[in-house]
Amino acid sequence: MSVTASPAHSFQLASDEVHSWCARLDVPPETSARLFATLTPDERNRSARFRFERDRQRFIVAHGVLRDLLGRYLQTQPGRIRYMYNA
Repeated sequence: MSVTASPAHSFQLASDEVHSWCARLDVPPETSARLFATLTPDERNRSARFRFERDRQRFIVAHGVLRDLLGRYLQTQPGRIRYMYNA
C-alpha cells in the first residue's frame, strides 16, 4: 500500500508484531509539497540547509513519510507529532 494513497487509513500494531516499511524517496512535486506541509519549522529549516536539491527533497520525503506512518499508527495528524532529540 502506498503511504500517500489514503491519508485517512490507520494502521494497528499488535504486541507481537513488527512492521517494516520501504518508501521511494523520489516522488512527484505535489507529493513532496504535501509531505513538506507536515514538517515542523525545525525540520523545514534543516531541509533548507541541504546544498543539493535532490538531498533536500529526499530529506523532506523521508521525514514526511515517517510522520505519515506514525500518524496512522497513533491516529493523529502527522504535523502534530513531536520528536525529542538528544545527543
